[in-house]
Amino acid sequence: TAMLNILKGEAIKYPKQSVIRVLNSKLDSLDPSGIRTEFKRLKSEKDRYYIRENDFSFWTADLFDAGSFRKASIAYDLYTEQYPKSVLAWQGLGDVYRKTGNRKEALEAYRKGLKLDPDDQELKKRINSFK
Repeated sequence: TAMLNILKGEAIKYPKQSVIRVLNSKLDSLDPSGIRTEFKRLKSEKDRYYIRENDFSFWTADLFDAGSFRKASIAYDLYTEQYPKSVLAWQGLGDVYRKTGNRKEALEAYRKGLKLDPDDQELKKRINSFK
């Protein structure tokens, strides 16, 4: 269809890209505030980019698993802002805080997740492990 658009003199419509994929490709060249700024910019261009919770979930887990805790912390922070009702986002943010020795913040994140799903046994275990 791009060729037809060109022949008709119409604008080419490119497929939307994932905000997370584009942001991840720029991650190493941005400082924490730059990551936030770029996320907001990409998110605002709805005609060019899309956001899916699933993308956030995989991205944040990959950063955590790679031991990139500073980047994972920023990514999980964005995740919880974008999807404040995601138990998985709050659990992941708590895990990052825990891994980096931020006990108070970890407990707070776990409790926010548990408030969303009071029956979540995994979050209960994580909270109880601090006692």
